[in-house]
Parts: sequence; structure tokens; C-alpha cells
Amino acid sequence: MTLASDKSPIHTTPACPRCGHSNEDAAAICRQCGTDAVIYKKAVAMSNAYYNKGLVAANNRAITDAIAALDTSLTINKRNIQARNLLGLCYYAVGRLGEALREWVVSTNYGGDENPAKEYLEVFNVESAHLDKYSEGLRNYNEALLYLTQRNDDMALIRLKRAVELIPNFIEAINLQILVHIRDGDKMKAGGLVERALKIDTTNPTAHRYYSEIFRKKAPAAKRADDTGKAGANPASSAVRQPANERTVQNSPFGINQKPFKRRSPLAGLLWLVLGAGAALAAMYFLVMPMQTENLRDENAELASQIVSYNQAHDAIVAELEATIAEHESSLADAANLAATQASRLTDLQHESWVSIAHAYLLENSFAQALAMLEGVDATRLSPESFILFTTVRNTAMPVMEQQYFDAGQGFFNGGNYELARENLERAVLHITEGSTVADWSFYLLGRIAEAEGEFELARQFYETIIEQFPDSNRVNAVTFRLNAISQ
Repeated sequence: MTLASDKSPIHTTPACPRCGHSNEDAAAICRQCGTDAVIYKKAVAMSNAYYNKGLVAANNRAITDAIAALDTSLTINKRNIQARNLLGLCYYAVGRLGEALREWVVSTNYGGDENPAKEYLEVFNVESAHLDKYSEGLRNYNEALLYLTQRNDDMALIRLKRAVELIPNFIEAINLQILVHIRDGDKMKAGGLVERALKIDTTNPTAHRYYSEIFRKKAPAAKRADDTGKAGANPASSAVRQPANERTVQNSPFGINQKPFKRRSPLAGLLWLVLGAGAALAAMYFLVMPMQTENLRDENAELASQIVSYNQAHDAIVAELEATIAEHESSLADAANLAATQASRLTDLQHESWVSIAHAYLLENSFAQALAMLEGVDATRLSPESFILFTTVRNTAMPVMEQQYFDAGQGFFNGGNYELARENLERAVLHITEGSTVADWSFYLLGRIAEAEGEFELARQFYETIIEQFPDSNRVNAVTFRLNAISQ
């Protein structure tokens, strides 16, 4: 079976694949956005190929490899929404929620209404307990890093265990637990945790390094074979000796009967014994002693060589341990920087979430709730889009609330209920905006209430505020009269 080759000419698509502009002359370069259609399509195809590689790795729990592939995909095509959403899910799978939220927020700027990233973000906007839980986990992780720098491993482990309880897949906290157990010599607990880390991310390089270190040292040394066996009985030693008083010997092989030895004098035997001992000593001195001396020299040389070898091995072990310690300290520093970055980004997202909720209240005309959501917002942490929403909510809700509080305060003042009047007027003062039409009235009524309750110094402050900040107010003459009355 043969496949027919496609020899049809390649036609350039008139519509630009990036901006959709219709190029009537089927030009390769779009006149609207300047994109080379051929190169753009190749880039999109390459980005999708890396996305597919990342998807396979993610399905196999090889999260580190998946993140690397997806980063490459987005470097080629930053508008690859599927790759960006999957990258956020991979970050979430290893407990890096701050980076996951960042990717999903960026994805919503590129995608349409059907973008799944909006559903992911909606979960955290609706259920703020998720963010609170993650924030507490990061706080425990950061405290653990602080304890580790103080060499307080026990308190560090307590904080790390709490962080993992709050964020079960927080692989950075699990790896840090492994490091503490390795440093404390508890290989059993370290081994169990490293297996847990590799179940979360099978290609995590830090977990792989710890696994190699733990189980390589844990494996028992090979037993050496015993080459020495028990010696068998020497047949010659079992030969029956003749009695000491036997003086005859057996016949020789040649058939000649040997005569018995003649008895010698005991003195002669003693003399021969002394001479034999002397000869033995002389032989030992001239033959054995040089050999013993040479053996001692060889032993000393061998011992010196062994000492050198041991010192070299010891130095190598010390150097390896120092390198391992330096590597672990570098890992701690990297982990601390990562945690700080994630905590800062999480705080930014939380403030932006408050602004979004405040804007939602504003759309429902719930002005008090909208302003309440903005009370803890740090405007310097907001993105340009969130800052615009922040300004819109304040400029819209504050004048409305100022007027409501002033109307309530004036009503209570006219009814003689100074306590409630003061409470509402003070709230009105807190909501003064540029161009306010009731601010001078609020300060004037607060001065009247303070004067009526005998707080003359406070009343003076309210009246002087009107003269300084609202010189064109109709209340200036009345305020001047009240100040003169207080002075007298």
C-alpha cells in the first residue's frame, strides 16, 4: 500500500492568524499588525508541541518537567492560554498557589468568556478561606526558616508540620522537613517524607538528591567472604610415639638391625644442652634478628602509608560534607526567597481581591459595604487596573455616605440627641471628599455639640477648622461669634 504524495502548492491564508485582518493580496506579512504568518504559525505549532510535552509530564506527576516544558511553551507564545492554565495547575499541585494565581490572572487577560481560569479564580474570590489557609501555611513555613537560621530544629519541624497540614502538597515544606531530619540523623523519617515528596512530583530535583543521599548511606555494607577454613588434623600428629624407655628401633628398610644407643653421662648431656642453646641463640641473633628488624621496618612503612590514606580519605569526607552543607544552605536561601516572593504576591492578590469585592458592592449600591472592603487595602500593592477600580469606588461611594451620615446627624441634633448626632457627624467628617457641600456644616454642628456639653477647647478646634479650611463658608460669621463667646 502506497501513500500518494501531496504535491499541491502551498497557499498563504489571506486572513492574518494573529489579528484576523484580511489581506486581499494574500501577503505573507500582515499590513495591520506586521506579523509574518508563516513564522507565526510555526511558533504557535512549536508552543503547542511543548504544551503537549508538559501535559504528558503533568499526567505522569512529573511536575518539575511539566513546569519546564510549559515555561518554554509560553516563552515562544505568551498567548497560549491552555499552556498558561496548565502551568497554574502545576504550580497549584506542588503548593505554589501565589504563582498559580498569577498565571490564571494573566490568562484571563488573554482569554474569552469560556476561559477556565476565570472559574479557578472565582473559587478563591468566593471562598476566601482558601487564601487564608494558604496564607497561614506560608506564615508557618517562613517562621520555620527563621528557626532554622537560629539552629532551632525542633521549633522548625513544628512549624513545617503545621504548614504541610494546611497545604498537604506543599513540596518545598516537605523537602525542608527532609533536610532537617537528615541533619538530625533521623534517616527513617527522612526516607518516608522523601517518598511522599516524590509521589507529589516524581521529578523534583531536590527530593531526588535527598533520596540518593538517604538510601545510599542506608544500604548495608557487603559482607566479605571468609577465605580461611579450619585446618584438618595433621596425620603425623596422630602417630603413636614410642615410650621414653624404649631404646630399640624398628628394622631399617634395608633389613639391617640397628643397635641400641649407648647411654651417655648426664654431665655430657647437660654440656651438649648448653652448647646447643648457645648455638641457637647465636643463630637467632645472626639470622632471625635481621629478618625481624626488616619485618618491623616494613610494618612501620605500611602503617605510615595507611595513616596517609586514612588522612586523605578523612579530608575527602570532610570536603564532601562541607559541600553538602553549602548546598543545603543554598537550598535554604532559595526556599526563603521563594517563600518571600510567594507571600508578597499573595498579599497583592488579596488586596486586589478586596478591591474587586468592593466594586461588586458598589454596583449593587451597597456603598457602606464597598467602603468597608477598602479600609485595609494598600493602594501601593494594586495593579493599574485594580487602582482604577479602587479610585472609582472611593470617588463614588464616599460623597454618598458623607451626605447620609450628615443628614442623620443633623436630624439627631435637631431632636436634641447629641450622642447619636455626634456619632453620625464624626462619620460624615471621615468621608469628606473634594467639593463637599456639607463639610463645614458637619464641623459647625460638632462644635455646637461640644460647646453644649462643656468641651470648650474641642469646640474651639472645630470652629477654627472651619475658618482655616472653609474661609468662604456661610458659617464663618457664626463661628466667629461663637469663638468670641467661648473666649469670654
